Amino acid sequence: MMSNQVELKGTADDGLWVQAIMYFPENEYLRRSWYASQYVMEYLSELDTNKAELNKSTLEILINAPSMTDLKNKTSDAVKKGVVIGDILSSIYLMEIFNMPEPSLNKARHIAKGFAKKNSYGDSSPMYTSEGKIKNILKEYKSVAHLWAAFRLNQAYPFTAHKNIFFEGLPDFLSVSKGLLDFGLDFVPYRARPKEPILNKQKAWFLPPEIQSSSLISSNYPDGLKELLEDYDATEYQY
Repeated sequence: MMSNQVELKGTADDGLWVQAIMYFPENEYLRRSWYASQYVMEYLSELDTNKAELNKSTLEILINAPSMTDLKNKTSDAVKKGVVIGDILSSIYLMEIFNMPEPSLNKARHIAKGFAKKNSYGDSSPMYTSEGKIKNILKEYKSVAHLWAAFRLNQAYPFTAHKNIFFEGLPDFLSVSKGLLDFGLDFVPYRARPKEPILNKQKAWFLPPEIQSSSLISSNYPDGLKELLEDYDATEYQY
């Protein structure tokens, strides 16, 4: 039985709600606070009168929400964590798609760490590389790994303009996310102990059933992943 469901209204605000889930998958208070604040800011920016109409529930959420500065900082931290989990799942996915030897969570973690050591976040801060931090991110963000993996995959194998991914590109984004979710719920690494899929059906955020699953079709081999695996040592990840 699935515990989380992404509910969409078929409106222009769906992209905001998807982002809220990606940022705060386990914290409903922050999820609703972020969505309400972004919704109101967009609403006010398009208002051509001094009078605004907001429903009671939105106002109640805003009154009890964290300060904008606090919410901005929490969102920034969430994006940094999301990038890590996205890189991990997309790495496993690409290893499988391109028939690389024995795709695994450990290899994906190694790839993510190797990439992070050579790059930085958008605010120029160093990317997370410690094993302890990555393990905590896996626990906190695994339920939305497919959404973050689609976000990261779009940068390497574009399926929509990245700046429009939560707007006009949202249908394509959700379709690719659905494909990654299906993959994660089905794929069991060869040496996995216990033998279970990399994503948990009871915890994952499921997409609406009408969303069609999409898979990557490309001949563009991920040479970067292969290079990052050259110094992989399985014994480093035994604990």
